[in-house]
Amino acid sequence: MEAEAALSGLVDLVTAGITFIKPVFDPQTETGISYPDADAAFGTRGRKTEEILERLHQAGILKRMLLDVVRACPRCGFLDVEVKEVCPKCKSSMIASTETGMLCKVCGSTFNASDLLLGCVRCGNVFRQDNTRFKPLYAYILAKKDVEGPPRPRTLEFTGKLTLNESIGEELRKSMESLVSRIERAVQELVEINKELMMSRIRGEREEAKPFC
Repeated sequence: MEAEAALSGLVDLVTAGITFIKPVFDPQTETGISYPDADAAFGTRGRKTEEILERLHQAGILKRMLLDVVRACPRCGFLDVEVKEVCPKCKSSMIASTETGMLCKVCGSTFNASDLLLGCVRCGNVFRQDNTRFKPLYAYILAKKDVEGPPRPRTLEFTGKLTLNESIGEELRKSMESLVSRIERAVQELVEINKELMMSRIRGEREEAKPFC
């Protein structure tokens, strides 16, 4: 049933002229993003829609385009995370920027901006930046199958000089073959005659160059 619903939804998308399916930020879904056009076509939301799109991609029906890589909460997977400007040691918000980094006014700890904690807007999880989970954001495009045009007629080649299309009439083809054959024989004869003339000329020049006794 899921496969039928997916294909039916795909038909609806194509019928509506939608071939580019892009994500939008949506705090109402589990992950924080949704694909409105696909949601409407498949009758699903959130991860379920993403699963259907991935299956269609794996089946070669949809192509996938990477749009961005965003931070996600390592606990719940929600994409809306924010920097918590608190000291990573004592969790105080009394911090200040210095020329060398960050300074906690309560415990005196110094640290870099990359040491600031992140917090998930959905579940409230607070975590280090190096524990961040990253999620790729994809758009999906209807994969157009390469449509082969009508087969190109093969050709008959004659020593690279002429080509004949097989689609012409058999009688005309035979006549052309005969003509090409005669032309090639004539060319070969001319080449041989030219060789003989050149050899005769060389022999004549040699005879003239001989000294008289």
